[in-house]
Amino acid sequence: MLHSDSVRSRYRRLVELAHGKSRKESPPDLSLIRRLATEITIVQRTLPADGPMGQSILRTCQAILDTMKAREEGVETTSAGSSSEIEKCTVCGSGITFEALKWARCSSGHQFGRCGLSFLIIPSPSAAKSCTICGTKYLNEYTMNAFEQKEEEAGATQVPNGDGSSTIKQGVGNESLVRMLFAACNACIYCGGNFMG
Repeated sequence: MLHSDSVRSRYRRLVELAHGKSRKESPPDLSLIRRLATEITIVQRTLPADGPMGQSILRTCQAILDTMKAREEGVETTSAGSSSEIEKCTVCGSGITFEALKWARCSSGHQFGRCGLSFLIIPSPSAAKSCTICGTKYLNEYTMNAFEQKEEEAGATQVPNGDGSSTIKQGVGNESLVRMLFAACNACIYCGGNFMG
């Protein structure tokens, strides 16, 4: 079920777009982004160990929350944003720190868009899908390596039975946070539109 503030935010966004406000003029709903980043950090605590993609999502969400808190407290944030590396550039391998909600730049200058749901970089146009209403870009989960794992590889662990033998038990998967996040959001979280791409 959608939170009532999320529904209001979606309606507000749709009305802005219907009245001719450009997609680029419409600022992101920071309360929705805060709620999303907070919920991701809470949900992650209940899931088994995540892989690198899940850890990148968590680091990015924490950087978003830290930046928002600093701005609320009147602490000047630099143009470089958070100084800790949260991702690696897919072109050159250099570090990427958190600077903005919609884009990212590595220390060598390569620029990327950010996913509106996971806030991870979108490494190429072919790895993206877009909302048909508001144009927000998202990672296309069908093009991500994390979703191409074989089920038997995802989260399979040996559990001792107590009698000297062991059983292979299926877990949620190495990318459980990633899978859960993209499975739960099959429409744009900002306006409710469908995806294309």
